[in-house]
Amino acid sequence: MKIYTKTGDEGNTSLLFGEKVSKSDIRCEAYGMLDIVNSHLGMCRAITDNQFISSTILDIQNDIFTISTEVSVANKDHYKISKTNWGIEFVNEKSVIKLENLIDKIDKQVKLKPKFIFPGSNIQSAAIDLARAQTRSAERTLAKLNNYEKLINVNIIKYINRLSDLLFYLARIPENEKERKYFEPNK
Repeated sequence: MKIYTKTGDEGNTSLLFGEKVSKSDIRCEAYGMLDIVNSHLGMCRAITDNQFISSTILDIQNDIFTISTEVSVANKDHYKISKTNWGIEFVNEKSVIKLENLIDKIDKQVKLKPKFIFPGSNIQSAAIDLARAQTRSAERTLAKLNNYEKLINVNIIKYINRLSDLLFYLARIPENEKERKYFEPNK
């Protein structure tokens, strides 16, 4: 099987259940932004030597992949089919709470100084901050999708909003490690 199909040569693509749309459709823009987030997260995972950060990011990447699937479903009927037939655990309130719990856990150990933080104190934190900034862009695109009433699962926006906060805190861990203050994930 060849990787190129030539089906998008005229600027159109198909959503998950075959509905054809322009590649400039807001839905395509949204899952494209999520793909960029996932790629940035992959880079973060590849360059970190911190197991907590690595495993946390891998969990997030799985969620982002699922969210991208949700976003590429065109209507509620197809959404129900995909959830039932594929057995996918879509993002829900528990997913949001899980991120909040991680934020709270890191916040207890990573002491933030009362000043603005500029990305770039080391390669690991800078990469995570880049993923955070891209997550904020994806959030704005998902908000547009929601305004057009094309976002079926409103927990997606909540999840992405919390994710950018979590990434802010994850980026602080390598900075603290640089200062010899090691984050202990079990505390």
